[in-house]
Amino acid sequence: MNTKIEKLGAPPYTTSRVFQQRAGLMADMGGVEHGRTFSSLLGETLFGMMRAYGPVGMVKAIRNMSTIQEATLAEMASLDLFADPPRLAVPVHYVFGEQDPIVSAELAKQLPAAIAAPVWTVTFATNAGHMVHFDHPELVRSVVMKARPGDALRQ
Repeated sequence: MNTKIEKLGAPPYTTSRVFQQRAGLMADMGGVEHGRTFSSLLGETLFGMMRAYGPVGMVKAIRNMSTIQEATLAEMASLDLFADPPRLAVPVHYVFGEQDPIVSAELAKQLPAAIAAPVWTVTFATNAGHMVHFDHPELVRSVVMKARPGDALRQ
């Protein structure tokens, strides 16, 4: 695994090929969904696309995904969420997976102060990767339900 990471090189990843290699490595290390490999996630995604779109539609969808990645990756690499953060008038509730390789615990702790919402919470889910809503849907659902207008969630 370390050889693959070294071969990948340092970010930013501005081409679909390298971005997808990075996604594969992160998935195999449990960073996308805890305990799932890239192969299992890919198989599940392709099966779902085949059922939803049929074979021709699946191929078109995959091509469109690659086209969109190629068109946006370079611009996304220059994105700095802290350069000009929004000031929100609505509550914000963050839920992060502890094994998320994209959003570190340090970064997650900086977000509420940067965005400055009037009410905010940060929740970390154990045994969860970047797709915490798949790893712990009940936790995410509980945060959403508590945050509904009129409910008593206050910081």
